[in-house]
Amino acid sequence: MRIGYANGAIMDSVVFPKQKADSSYGRCDDVAGNFRIITKPTPKAINNCTADTLKLNAVLDIPQERFEVYPNPTSDYLIISSEHLIKHISIRNMLGSELWNSVSEGVFYEKIDMMDFAPGVYLLQINDGKVRKLKVE
Repeated sequence: MRIGYANGAIMDSVVFPKQKADSSYGRCDDVAGNFRIITKPTPKAINNCTADTLKLNAVLDIPQERFEVYPNPTSDYLIISSEHLIKHISIRNMLGSELWNSVSEGVFYEKIDMMDFAPGVYLLQINDGKVRKLKVE
């Protein structure tokens, strides 16, 4: 979910992991700048931060997509495999500039040629999820 201005600039964005059936999660700001998670379903209700919420850093039983990334560090090829569809992969330098990306309808395995990358640390993001450090030797 992205919240933005009329000119297209993004004000805020949230990515929620894949959800179990018949469950809901939400996020709200408590006006003090602290975000909280709504942990119980509230159909047709006005959600607020006073009831049934946890601090954002609380541990929730939300299923996460799991990806195998190896070898790390690498000097030639990087393998990404998963039981979940891989639809987007992005590799960025430490300044955040995207150096390589792949967008597809979804695959379970991707082999990336890393031989043209200079030795160093890069940021790897799969399906717009958690960012991981990737080391090229």
